[in-house]
Amino acid sequence: MKQSIYILFALVFFVSCKKNGNDAVSESSLNYPKIHYSSTNHNVGAPVSLLFQNGIYSLFYKEFKSDKKVVCPTYLTTSKDLIHWQTAQPVAFFKNDLNILNRTVVLNSQKSDPQKTLAALLVVDPDKNEENSNCYFKLSYSDIQGIIWTESEDKIEFPLKVKNDFNPSVIWVENHKKWIMSIVDDQVVKIFSSLDLKKWKFESSIDKELQYTANIWLKATLFPLNNGDNWVMLVDQEFVNPRDGSSIQYFIGTFDGKSFSAPVSSKSHWLDYGKDNIYNVVCAGLPANANPTVIGWKNNIDYTMIGSMKPFWGSFTIPRTLMLDEYSGEKVLASQLVKSLSIIESKSISLQDLDVTENLDISKRITIPLTPSVITIKFKTSEKTRLTFPARYGIQFENDKFEKLIVGYDAFKEWYFVDRMNFVNVNENSQFKGMDVMPSYNSYSVMTIKMIVDDSSIELFTTNGKQVMSENFTTGSKFNKISLFAENGIIKVNELTIQSLKSIWNKKE
Repeated sequence: MKQSIYILFALVFFVSCKKNGNDAVSESSLNYPKIHYSSTNHNVGAPVSLLFQNGIYSLFYKEFKSDKKVVCPTYLTTSKDLIHWQTAQPVAFFKNDLNILNRTVVLNSQKSDPQKTLAALLVVDPDKNEENSNCYFKLSYSDIQGIIWTESEDKIEFPLKVKNDFNPSVIWVENHKKWIMSIVDDQVVKIFSSLDLKKWKFESSIDKELQYTANIWLKATLFPLNNGDNWVMLVDQEFVNPRDGSSIQYFIGTFDGKSFSAPVSSKSHWLDYGKDNIYNVVCAGLPANANPTVIGWKNNIDYTMIGSMKPFWGSFTIPRTLMLDEYSGEKVLASQLVKSLSIIESKSISLQDLDVTENLDISKRITIPLTPSVITIKFKTSEKTRLTFPARYGIQFENDKFEKLIVGYDAFKEWYFVDRMNFVNVNENSQFKGMDVMPSYNSYSVMTIKMIVDDSSIELFTTNGKQVMSENFTTGSKFNKISLFAENGIIKVNELTIQSLKSIWNKKE
């Protein structure tokens, strides 16, 4: 097994930043996210829970700490639209917060007490001694605000020995009138139930697929879709197969209140094929008929050196809604950007009927900033069997330092790709540097690629959201050049639209 994920995370982007001189980070800093949640006060770590109540979204998340022996504090930020977020506040679940290893926050079904609107289930290690694990579960309660918490004296009865790597996911299942917990224990997903969050019963377990037994499972999240007609299991994992890195595999099946079952698939399905999306949490408190909303940590646990990358403080993906779709006779998940992203739309430019041969520079025709923006390209692919159809085609971003971000499609290998090889800051980072690929689902006469480009990341959506890639990068200056390319052939772009986005930090509350 690779080194502890906490040590690996420490070597990613989350380098401690000096708060003086030229090293200070601000919301206007180069590479600071302009449309993704982040913080200038602390390193943003993995999300813990996303809750919706009384028109407000509450997002609890960990602060990231590079020292494994230092417990990560919890922060809370709120939003009315999932785009603009308030300055995060620290959360203290109880007086010995320094001993909390993992946590999850839920909307409490026991609503008779307004001071117990929220419940936190905590994994506590009293002595933080890995060789002598004395971990246990503990409960804490809060009112609707989620800032002030009251420690519960109730003892949690759990059928297994609580381990320091337990990362519980808990939901209330209304039609079964009980809580369901899913955890990864000894590389197996185990499901438990409870009527009151205090006394838990083991229900069932789920083993890995044979071809992925070498992957390291980290967290499991179970939730309903289509009013409970379908259920989804997300499994965050560190890859060994099919590639190194980290990502989230999903399974679509049924849940009877005790066990989750999914049909054997001819292929594995991943929530995001990029390198930088992990630990997605599902929003609780939405109407039963609403599509699930998820948000993830935009990071990867397998970067093993930082080279000369500049300080980066961590951020989340743009929230996405999930819906059921189909591909090749199988049920799949489709991810769509939340509709409220339109709140920050600004000016847009649209180009039509472009014939692309080799490199077509369109920089002079784009009179709005390239980042942050939503870019949609529609390639005509109905003639992909002709001899003059290009081997590869796509879009390229460049800056004055000749750094390039290349996004496109390989017609021979039938995969999409994001090429991050041309960035000065990552020349020494063999894990970060490279080209990441995603197999193609496209079978239409027009290939539509939609991408959200921020100052330090790209989120790519294809095939109506059935395939997504999230990728981080750092640049020495902002992109100011844009071109389309077609290698060894010619392709028509029916339409290219660039929708400029306003920074979320410019909004005055």
